[in-house]
This record gives sequence, structure tokens and C-alpha cells, in this order.
Amino acid sequence: GDQYRIVRHFHFTTWPDFGVPEPPNTLVKFVRSFRERITTDNNKPIVVHCSAGVGRSGTFIALDRILQHIKKYDTVDIFGIVHEMRKERVWMVQNEQQYICIHECLMSVLEGKEELIEMHENAGYEDDETMAESGI
Repeated sequence: GDQYRIVRHFHFTTWPDFGVPEPPNTLVKFVRSFRERITTDNNKPIVVHCSAGVGRSGTFIALDRILQHIKKYDTVDIFGIVHEMRKERVWMVQNEQQYICIHECLMSVLEGKEELIEMHENAGYEDDETMAESGI
């Protein structure tokens, strides 16, 4: 009865199945927006899923892990991170286009260009004004 949970739902609606967001570096903004809004409490689960749970989900998770890895270690190993993910779930980062997207996103971060793409330039996700929290 008195127990409740807060669920935060992030939905990137314009990311096509088997594809990548256009422009790809809008994914950087989405990942950063997600990372800023989640709690740092490691006891709370994070669920990432697309229709099959490998292509778009894998691309999102890989980019998030890479950005976290860079903050902590100041190194980059895209292949290594994707390889580790694929040991846990086959087909994470499903195709070449998604693998290239990760590289393009990382290049935009390293070159400082991701700030040039504003959220309003891709309506695939909403800002805080339209986010809803649900108690379950």
C-alpha cells in the first residue's frame, strides 16, 4: 500500500529501427539529458529498450558507457566497449551504420561540436516541460 516508485521515461521517437538519429550527434544531447536527470543511487535499476533490445538500445548504451569511461579514465575504446557488451548480449550495436554513429557522436564530443545541435533541431525527444513522472 504505502510503497511507491518514481519512473522516469525517456523516449527518442524519431530514431528509426535499424537506423540512427539524424543528425547523429543529437544522440549525444539525448544521452547527456538522460545522464543529468537520473539519480546517482546505484540501487535503482535503469532499463534501456527498443523493439528488439539490441540495435538502438546497444547504440545508446555504448555511447553512454563511452562518455562515462572518458570522464573517468580519459581514454576511448569503442571497439572494446561494444565487444564487452556483445559478450553479454549478441547484436548490441546491430549494424555498421549504428557503429559509425557512435564514432560520429564521439568525434562531435571530442571536437566540441555537439553543442552546435540544439534539442529543438530534432523533435525526437521532449524537454523537461513535457516529462511526466508516474508513481507506481
